[in-house]
Amino acid sequence: MLLLANGIAGAESGLIVALGAISAVLPAILIAAAVLMLIKVKQQSTAAVQAVPATASAIGEDNAAYSISAAPAEAAEPEPPATEETAAASPSSGVPFPVYGKVHYKKSFRAKLIQSSDDVKKWYSELKNAFLSYKRTTSRLSWQADSINSGRTKLGKFTIRGKTLCLFLALDPDEFTWTKFKVERASGKRYEGVPCMYKIRGARRARYALELIEAVAEKYELVPVWRETVDYRLPYEDTQSLIDRGLIRKG
Repeated sequence: MLLLANGIAGAESGLIVALGAISAVLPAILIAAAVLMLIKVKQQSTAAVQAVPATASAIGEDNAAYSISAAPAEAAEPEPPATEETAAASPSSGVPFPVYGKVHYKKSFRAKLIQSSDDVKKWYSELKNAFLSYKRTTSRLSWQADSINSGRTKLGKFTIRGKTLCLFLALDPDEFTWTKFKVERASGKRYEGVPCMYKIRGARRARYALELIEAVAEKYELVPVWRETVDYRLPYEDTQSLIDRGLIRKG
């Protein structure tokens, strides 16, 4: 029994010594394991970073290949250089496409009338006939207007601004303030003697314009005379035809 007890005591002593040795070595083992783990993680990170550019490069090459293959289908023919001699085209201008650059044109009154709406042509024809239904009244067509005179006396003038027929009359615009006649005062040397401007935008204003013409006849004591009614409406022509005829000029 004594020997068994001594043996057990010796074994316990050896175990204690072994545990002490393991405790002394364990921190070094743990540190070494941690270092190895860090080295492995770093290697994996480096491999992942190196793989990304390769993938991006491959994607870029694929996109480049697609762009190159698509380029011929999307490529457009080069445009010719613009010149000052090229006219600005529109569907109604009569100038063919394609067009590069712009050239400005000046339209005569006659050209504007030719290319105006049917209503403008109708109102102009009716009002001009009304003016010329008085004795000694005449019409003088210039580049910018159609003037109605009685001898040397200016009675009226027709112009076209944009799409609107304008009638200028030898009346004082101030006399029509607060009336149904929405007249305006025209300024400029060319309107001396006919400062009362009336814009005709509809059938009602066309009827009112007839009353204003009667006011001019009363002011100048014009005598009515029978004259055959003339149709002053002109058929439409395209811009190129009017240029050829000299009714539109390059400005």
